[in-house]
Amino acid sequence: MGVATLPIVLAPNQERIAAAIDEHGIGRNLGWHHSVNAADITRAVQDVLADPEALAAMQSRAQSLFDGRGAERVAQEIADLAAAGFVPAAEVA
Repeated sequence: MGVATLPIVLAPNQERIAAAIDEHGIGRNLGWHHSVNAADITRAVQDVLADPEALAAMQSRAQSLFDGRGAERVAQEIADLAAAGFVPAAEVA
């Protein structure tokens, strides 16, 4: 969808995702929830909106990284596993 992201980490399994968003330039990692307040979020949103060129670049990079077909690929993998007998077909339906 090409949406710039300002992730706030709520759990340890989100740290790497938030860091990758920052590293790939598709958003800005705001860090752990206990270290972020309303003023920080407001400032981050204002900063992104104040720089339309940077926002457009984030959106463009996001669109180039994701094709929107992830759910389709996951469903196909599950169907393939079921067909190969790894998952009972009744559980897939």
